[in-house]
Amino acid sequence: MIKHRQYRNQEIAANSFTTFAVIEKLAPRARRDVILEEDLVYFYFEKNDSVYHKIKHLSVNGIKRLEIKAGTSYPITVSKSNYNIYEIDFTKSVPAVE
Repeated sequence: MIKHRQYRNQEIAANSFTTFAVIEKLAPRARRDVILEEDLVYFYFEKNDSVYHKIKHLSVNGIKRLEIKAGTSYPITVSKSNYNIYEIDFTKSVPAVE
């Protein structure tokens, strides 16, 4: 687990790009198991005319605590070599352009 976390942090620090993630759907208190619940945030980002859909798992009430709303954009840092390695910052929302 520690090696995986170190690899992940190294990929984000050394070999990544920054773009914006748009929240598609929110699933508060989604069932993960018979007992376990968690909040799910469905989002997507674009890279080279392709759209990548991802899911972020948060603790229960994470959506409410971070005040995440559908349709809002947030900065995301994604590894260039593996798009499954990313960090999304839910504290810095980007205003929508109308």
